[in-house]
Amino acid sequence: MNDINELLQQRLTEIDSMINEANNFLVSAPNGTLNLSRCKNTVQYYWNQGEHRTYIPKGDSDFLRKLAQKEYTLKLLPELHKERLSIINFIERSTTKSLVDAYNDLKIEKKKYVLPYIFPSNEYAKQWELEQNQAKETIYKTNRRFALESEDLTENGILTEKGDYVRSKSEKIIADKLFLLKISYIYEAPLLLKGHGYIKPDFTVLNKRTRRQYIWEHFGMIDNIDYAGKTSKKLELYMKNGYIQGKNFLSTFESSVAPLKTNTLETIIQEFFL
Repeated sequence: MNDINELLQQRLTEIDSMINEANNFLVSAPNGTLNLSRCKNTVQYYWNQGEHRTYIPKGDSDFLRKLAQKEYTLKLLPELHKERLSIINFIERSTTKSLVDAYNDLKIEKKKYVLPYIFPSNEYAKQWELEQNQAKETIYKTNRRFALESEDLTENGILTEKGDYVRSKSEKIIADKLFLLKISYIYEAPLLLKGHGYIKPDFTVLNKRTRRQYIWEHFGMIDNIDYAGKTSKKLELYMKNGYIQGKNFLSTFESSVAPLKTNTLETIIQEFFL
């Protein structure tokens, strides 16, 4: 379940962005207001400046737009400030933290006998990893191909800081960055896609604050024509199954002349997991 305070913080960011955009527009907006005059089936526009009223030809659409936008902006701003204040008041009075503290405040000897109704973020992440790993092990045991691939990976793969074996140096970079930042992930957790069957995404990653999980695929040879073609089909398959870039799906790419960049990883992790 998403943390309501997280969603409210996102809404505050949106409101602040709109307020900033509106204020920037008003700085350069023309004086006066836009008035209308109707005569039969004709509408005429006038620029009202107190005692002066000037006819505006319909051809002057840019000036008409600025005056109309100004009226809308002046009506919108007070509503934005009202909503902003309501959200801030709610966050300040929110009891979400105290609900979590009801579990945190228990002695460790009692916690082991309690199933929280609301898991603290770290506890939720641990439970998520446990369940994901259990599901992965179950499928690997019943899928001979996955089991053989796992054995081969253990023998020939690259060891990460977490103790997983991955298939490439770039995957190790991603895995180690996630592990260093204490972001929960599972490597090659089987995922069932309609119209195809089980596949093994590179990473299944959890944002422990929002409780959202993402599939993260790294495509490392896109300058290879055959590989690029398979990548395109794979991305289409993901989309048909509801995995949308930036919503619940992330992808990174590299080629022989354009390797994976650290700042790209940091941007993605900052945006979706911190």
